[in-house]
Amino acid sequence: RLNSSDTDGEPMYIQMVTALVLQLIQCVVHLPSTEKDSNSEEESNKKVDQDVLMTNSYETAMRTAQNFLSIFLKKCGSKQGEEDYRPLFENFIQDLLSTVNKPEWPAAELLLSLLGRLLVHQFSNKSTEMALRVASLDYLGTVAARLRKDAVTSKMDQGSIARILKQVSGGEDEIQQLQKALLDYLDENTEIDASLVFSRKFYIAQWFRDTTMETEKAIKSQKDEDSSEGTHHAKDVETTGQIMHRAESRKTFLRSIIKTAPSQFSTLKYV
Repeated sequence: RLNSSDTDGEPMYIQMVTALVLQLIQCVVHLPSTEKDSNSEEESNKKVDQDVLMTNSYETAMRTAQNFLSIFLKKCGSKQGEEDYRPLFENFIQDLLSTVNKPEWPAAELLLSLLGRLLVHQFSNKSTEMALRVASLDYLGTVAARLRKDAVTSKMDQGSIARILKQVSGGEDEIQQLQKALLDYLDENTEIDASLVFSRKFYIAQWFRDTTMETEKAIKSQKDEDSSEGTHHAKDVETTGQIMHRAESRKTFLRSIIKTAPSQFSTLKYV
């Protein structure tokens, strides 16, 4: 059942297998402990190790999702004996589209992103059997149409974002404010659904990795532009410094968020 904390409207449901896959991917992510070292140098080294841990942990979740989708889609190519996985896969896609905008299921966005790339690859690969290529195109159309509709709807509803920003106190970075609002929502509902702890960890690791990747791309793009335009080196250093400062500010915020995890669930793990 979706939106376990939402009592308004009729409840929505997804397949148990979809919920299981999403939960398994989300629980792959682990965050570092928040204990401090007395030695400043050791603490600095530990911070770097923790950053790598979060990034690697999220990338492990990505590989897990990629492997699952590759095997699942491959089985949809042709009917194998009495088994036909296509109806199950189609229902799985519909479940992902139903959960992609739900804060409790952050792995749905990752799965849809990876699925889109996989479908494009399968359709473009002429060595792939025709049945799978046709199915890939059909699935891709379904996903693209729904996500496009959601994108248009969200752009038309800027008032909701404005209301959220008004309710969140402090901070000049709107992205951080929205992230904090989402995590606060999950924290408030962990007593109702303990699995939201894993959703929270997944979001933090995802945002941390995204910040790292965006920073690397921004610096590379800035250097390429400066070298092509022949601008002064000091300007390059200043601009790069601003990019690094913004990235470090967001990472510091995410590290501080880790420390505020609900204590009663901080050691919860799936076994």
